[in-house]
Amino acid sequence: AVNTAQQIATAVLPVITSSTQSLYDTTEALREKAAEILKNDLVAQKSPNEESGQVLGASTYIPADQTASVGNAQSSFDVLRFFKQILFTIVSLRWLFYPLLLLVLIGGIFLIGKALGSRRNSY
Repeated sequence: AVNTAQQIATAVLPVITSSTQSLYDTTEALREKAAEILKNDLVAQKSPNEESGQVLGASTYIPADQTASVGNAQSSFDVLRFFKQILFTIVSLRWLFYPLLLLVLIGGIFLIGKALGSRRNSY
């Protein structure tokens, strides 16, 4: 029995190691590419204030009819940039990316299992 288990482990282990290494290499390449794209986007992206020549903290005359649109554009821009910065931080740090990826995968499997379980109970 022990000899059979050793033979099975010897035959299966290289296949598991090879497929795991291939999956890791692919994920790592995608992670690095995503970090590069986000970095370039954050560096190239300018806020509406930077594009218009305004300086944050300086008092600049804005006509009353444009005040609301400038405020809305700035706040939506800030939220988008904030989320991109968070995503860049997560993707850039390997020790943060892989545990979060594992949590997302486990959560997805859990939700799929819950959905399939509720469908099975409804019949």
